[in-house]
Amino acid sequence: AFDHVVHVVAPVRALGNRAMSRDRHIITVLRRAASDTAPVVRTEAVLGLGMTGKSNAAPLLIKALSDAVLRVRIAAADGLSFVKSADSVEPLIEALRSKDALLRRVAGEALAFQTGVRFGEDYPLWREWYVNR
Repeated sequence: AFDHVVHVVAPVRALGNRAMSRDRHIITVLRRAASDTAPVVRTEAVLGLGMTGKSNAAPLLIKALSDAVLRVRIAAADGLSFVKSADSVEPLIEALRSKDALLRRVAGEALAFQTGVRFGEDYPLWREWYVNR
């Protein structure tokens, strides 16, 4: 497993850094890497997909919000600060319930990007807004 991580992380990171390009092949590789068994590979792939700013990356980012590994969830919330998706609002609000302060902060920033509303990390206020929108 360690060899896999060593051989995969650097290329995935490099592709993620180039993800702004219009190269479909890069996006395809990042999509595949987003479901890798190694959390560090998933993290790099999710970060790269977020950097694309492309709305078709949203479903993978939303799925990654429920990853078992915290750093993947944080990367997904960060990506949703660059990728618009109405479907991400409710999962991001749920991310505000995390015990992790960084995830809550990043999810709050992503919610501001998604909605134009700024309630920070205030879960009850976001929940009320979502129900009454």
